[in-house]
Amino acid sequence: RQQGGLETEATDPFSDPLTFVGPTLFALGMTLLFLRLLPSFLRIGAGLLTFSSNIAILMALRELTRSTWRYRGTLLMMCFTLSLTGLTASMASTIDRSLSDSVNYGIGADAVLITAVDAETEEDEPASQGQQATFTVTGFNVLPVDDLLTVDGVSNVSRMGRYPARLVVNNQRIDGNLLGIDRASIASVTRARFDYADQQYADLFNQLAGSRTGIILSAQTVRDNNLLIGQEVDIQISVLGEWNDVRVPIIGLVEYFPTMNPHEGFFALTNIEPIFELVGTPLPHNVWLSLEPGAALNAVKQGVRDLEYPVLEWRDPETALREAQAQPARRGVLGFLSVGFVASIFLTVVGAIIQNTVSFRAQSTQIGSLRAMGMSGLSSSIYLMCLQGIAATGGIFGGTVIGVMTTLLFLPLLDFSGGLPPYLVRVAWDEITLVYVIFASVLLAVTLITTIIASFQQLSTVVKLGEV
Repeated sequence: RQQGGLETEATDPFSDPLTFVGPTLFALGMTLLFLRLLPSFLRIGAGLLTFSSNIAILMALRELTRSTWRYRGTLLMMCFTLSLTGLTASMASTIDRSLSDSVNYGIGADAVLITAVDAETEEDEPASQGQQATFTVTGFNVLPVDDLLTVDGVSNVSRMGRYPARLVVNNQRIDGNLLGIDRASIASVTRARFDYADQQYADLFNQLAGSRTGIILSAQTVRDNNLLIGQEVDIQISVLGEWNDVRVPIIGLVEYFPTMNPHEGFFALTNIEPIFELVGTPLPHNVWLSLEPGAALNAVKQGVRDLEYPVLEWRDPETALREAQAQPARRGVLGFLSVGFVASIFLTVVGAIIQNTVSFRAQSTQIGSLRAMGMSGLSSSIYLMCLQGIAATGGIFGGTVIGVMTTLLFLPLLDFSGGLPPYLVRVAWDEITLVYVIFASVLLAVTLITTIIASFQQLSTVVKLGEV
């Protein structure tokens, strides 16, 4: 309450103890509540089966209803550990995918080339004795990007220019950035996610074909200033020390676009050529590349060098992601989650084996009595398997529901991405399914072994005088 909620980040999500203590206590409380309600559910199931002829399942349900105390410890550990298994696996998956999304958002494409340009200058004053001449930049010379398509491994290219701009709305100026793009190729180059816009990037940027000077404005700016699609707005672009005014229509909205923060000023996307025509000269810009599947980045770099293309810096998500994943703090966090995941599985399996063994020994006399009264060996085996199966299914179901509830309630309160882009909570169904496969295999093996042992035992060994 004092800090306004749970606060954390991907590199150190456990800096606040409440980050893990809170979900753990919640899972424990829900487990205790589940154990309190379980006998009622079993009693209802037994009542419904009273009208059927399935004696084995009915007896199993009544046995569990009467002897819930015998299974309480195992069910408590099973539900609690499985819920924590789902939570830790989902947290690790969310942290891992959020880091990847953040890196992709910060770079934007498979590779980004920071290029060098030649400036055109004019001499303001000739050099005098003891002083140097002064020059003014009047334009730029840039190389065509189509040459990069000849490099092996390059699938597509797009120019990306970022220029300071002002949006004039309601007699006020909002500082931000105007992005110049190649409409035809930007959608195939940009690394995007489904929630970045209300429609696909390709459909969104195709709208620029019908309006060369139209802009796709950040949705946050539109909401904050009560703007509408189709409305014309004034934009001022800062180039070569001067502000150039232009009136443009809003033709679309985008919630997020890589490298841009919608909460800091405004940003808008438009065709890059009309910007050059407005200022009277090409402007410096970066080049975004999409690579063919399996293309080696080093080979692409060598191909670009062979073209003598002026590149000052390369940026690519794979290299940035490897560097981020190698951070000691992050590796420690994921290691902690992995150890907790494995420990939860181990404790659950060991507890289930012990419980099955103890339960079998405690019920050996009861099973022998049932067989002495006429129950067949097959029916007693079905009864034993139903008894263990219902208990295991109840624990698995309860642990799954509690784990998913804990994940969906607590992970949205944490912040693993810094807000760009908003991280998505990912329930680790693959890891949870793996746990269930291991758990079900072990329980099935133990149940089969105990059932086979029971079927081979003689009645004289299981029914002892004075115990029946």
